[in-house]
Amino acid sequence: LDWWKCGDPKAGKSVSVSEAEWLQLSNKVIAALAIISLSVQHGDKVLLFSQSLHTLNVFEQFLRLTSWNELVGVPSRERLSDWVKGRQYLRIDGSTDQRQELIDKFNKNPAIKLMLISTRAGNMGINLQAANRVIVFDASWNPVHDLQAIFRAYRFGQKKSVFVYRLIASGSMEERIYKRQVTKQTLAARVVDGQMPDNQFSAQEQAELMKFSEGEDG
Repeated sequence: LDWWKCGDPKAGKSVSVSEAEWLQLSNKVIAALAIISLSVQHGDKVLLFSQSLHTLNVFEQFLRLTSWNELVGVPSRERLSDWVKGRQYLRIDGSTDQRQELIDKFNKNPAIKLMLISTRAGNMGINLQAANRVIVFDASWNPVHDLQAIFRAYRFGQKKSVFVYRLIASGSMEERIYKRQVTKQTLAARVVDGQMPDNQFSAQEQAELMKFSEGEDG
């Protein structure tokens, strides 16, 4: 299916309605698009963070699908199809110039409902309090990256409750990364902050986390 071309605008390939079944290749993409659709219907704005620029490219392709919200099982009375960059959504990554201009536009323009953000490039130093829904599409080995991403919406000036959605595929490497995140955050809370957080894992799960096999990145 040349799936990788879907995420490369320079390849000159876009996703057509007849190729909508490609959505079935990733339940996480379906879940993220459904969250975006439902959030927009509730009058909320969304931030979507990803470690991968190719993943952000893929989301841009799907947002251009005709009636993409219906394809993910969330029909809406409002037209949520053929989204245009700069009108319904914006994007910030390492190559973005005039970042503050985009931030101000997102916070002040009610027509813009979504910001696609590279986690490394946009997890610190920006305030996006107009959004109150945050999707962390993939996990970082460093839990600080994901925490800082969440705090882009949880800022002074936020008037709504902030909802965070962390999408993790069960039984995958990213589940293991997320568990390591919890372990690191618990350790930091105990050592640095002097807290006594509850244990999040059983003895068997803790033993599994500490297992080492040849060739594994510990």
